[in-house]
Amino acid sequence: MSAQGIALLATVPCPTIGGCRTRRPPLLCVAVWIAVDIVWYSSLALLVTRLGEWLRCDRVKLWLERTSGGVLVGFGVTVALEG
Repeated sequence: MSAQGIALLATVPCPTIGGCRTRRPPLLCVAVWIAVDIVWYSSLALLVTRLGEWLRCDRVKLWLERTSGGVLVGFGVTVALEG
């Protein structure tokens, strides 16, 4: 069981069905929580992988370098005019 699942069991009360005092309903909540986490983090990893591939493209690198260079020149001009 994950640390999040243990934290969920300890802090978030799950409703019990018909006043049943078994551990199944809270464990079901934990299982759903873990399943949602797996889907969320897998989707996030896929998105970051694709974003990384896009950022490695030569056109994107060139655009990022030109943009950041322009921003730095702008900051330099601003500092020179203030001082």
